[in-house]
Amino acid sequence: MSYYYYYDEQYWECEVDSSSDSSARGHFLALNWEFNVDYKDSVIGIIESGATTLHADTAVLFESKAIITGAPKLAQKAFEHSRRLSTIGHRSVLVVRIEANDASTSATEADLAREVFGLGDSSGGTDSFNLSSGFAQCSYDKLTFGPANGGVGTNGVYTVSIGSAVVGQTFGSVRNVVLDKLRTDFGNNDLNALYDHVMVCMPSGTVTKKGEH
Repeated sequence: MSYYYYYDEQYWECEVDSSSDSSARGHFLALNWEFNVDYKDSVIGIIESGATTLHADTAVLFESKAIITGAPKLAQKAFEHSRRLSTIGHRSVLVVRIEANDASTSATEADLAREVFGLGDSSGGTDSFNLSSGFAQCSYDKLTFGPANGGVGTNGVYTVSIGSAVVGQTFGSVRNVVLDKLRTDFGNNDLNALYDHVMVCMPSGTVTKKGEH
């Protein structure tokens, strides 16, 4: 499970195991389940983002949500197989631009490479303080982030084209469409095996929940 904070909204999501035979494999699903305010479970203890797994036989999947009607079972992943962010080491990041039928990520590939990794854009401009340098400075270079390689995109940035509209759609539903397209483009159902992190940059007009303006 992963914990998210968007503006004043906080919630948990589950990533469906990529090896699942479900049509939602690899999707991130919002949960209708309320956890204790201190994020503790009577059996496993602390519920931790990126390290706790959830199993619910009664879950019904609907519009990027998992509707749970019975108490789920929680367990902790072994550290080496969890999505928990290590406090040391080098992490590869794939930054994803979106081109949809009605909107696109406003930043260009060069803009994102500059702002995330500090790499020079077409005009030679760089950003001396960026996501990568910020983590490196705060960790005294013990935790670093760099552009993903492997022959896709440019300088760790990849533009994905989806044949659907995104304005008024939730971040979660758009992200799942994008992740499915990435799996098709890369010929691999397990993006976690390719990159440590995938950063999806949403186009303007997407919302945290339906009905927002």
